[in-house]
Amino acid sequence: MSTKTYILIVTSVVVVVLTSFYSGFFLRNILIKEKPITGQDLIPQQKFRPNFIDEAIFITKDSPHKALILSAIRTYAGGTNNYTIKTFYFDGETWTRRINEGKTSELENVPSTEIVPSWKIENDPSYMLRQTISGEVKLDGTNIKFSIPLIYNEMGIRSFYKYTKFMSEGNASLNINSKNYETYSLYSRIYSFNPPESLVFTSNPAGIETEWLAFWDNNGNFYSIDETQVDDKVTSDSYKAHSLAIHKDELGKIQKSFVMKVSKYEENKLSVNIFEPIFADIDINKLNSVNKSVNNNDIWTTGLIDGFVRLNGNKIKGIGLFEQISQ
Repeated sequence: MSTKTYILIVTSVVVVVLTSFYSGFFLRNILIKEKPITGQDLIPQQKFRPNFIDEAIFITKDSPHKALILSAIRTYAGGTNNYTIKTFYFDGETWTRRINEGKTSELENVPSTEIVPSWKIENDPSYMLRQTISGEVKLDGTNIKFSIPLIYNEMGIRSFYKYTKFMSEGNASLNINSKNYETYSLYSRIYSFNPPESLVFTSNPAGIETEWLAFWDNNGNFYSIDETQVDDKVTSDSYKAHSLAIHKDELGKIQKSFVMKVSKYEENKLSVNIFEPIFADIDINKLNSVNKSVNNNDIWTTGLIDGFVRLNGNKIKGIGLFEQISQ
């Protein structure tokens, strides 16, 4: 066999092998699609429990103040996607409370219900933090349309593998029975694929004591106050005691303090002392309340507040919302 013939045979064999390999590779990609990596692959199946929570708070700026609180909880449990949508509306005199529960085909979006037929979350094309919120509420003859032009998810609250939470504060609007109202708004989002049981089944948050406040003063400052104590024996170490104060000034600058004190000095009155680096004191009056838990017990309540804050030598009036878990 000549050298040229030998080289020709070897070259032919290599070409055949390579052709077969690449043909198989391309056919595999055309005919057989790889299974995408899912949360079940990353988290043991028994712990895989996706849980998404959106909450929107609106308070009208002008008196008599009206308020709308919407919570949309979507979770995977027992092999199905379930939702709970809570609606609380204060018309200036009384609270109306409605809770809808059911099953949904997806968790990403808020399902349409009779009371909340529309709740849209539109992502910025870049998927970089910015979103637009809009929707509609129909409640006992009251038609409400809500709109937040832009949220920035500018306040990080939780950054943990069990769940991540962002909050966004800004101006918004309510249209109530065809009348427009300028409002304060606070929007929060929680994402998780294996949250503590206590965060999913929130009808009875046993072992948790919380005072949470959202407060807007008349100079354009916003404050979020969260002081929580837990009984580790009850919560099984799944939820931790914490203190977090957030101050967002009129220019959007954000400061956080993990050292503060919340004191009750009279019935329905609170005093908040926030230390470094915010250094502010807030006196709060609880004006009214409504049960927030699914089973309508009095452990978990929310309602309107007013009061004033002492900041940089100034005493400034304001309004807001409280949330209390007390057992």
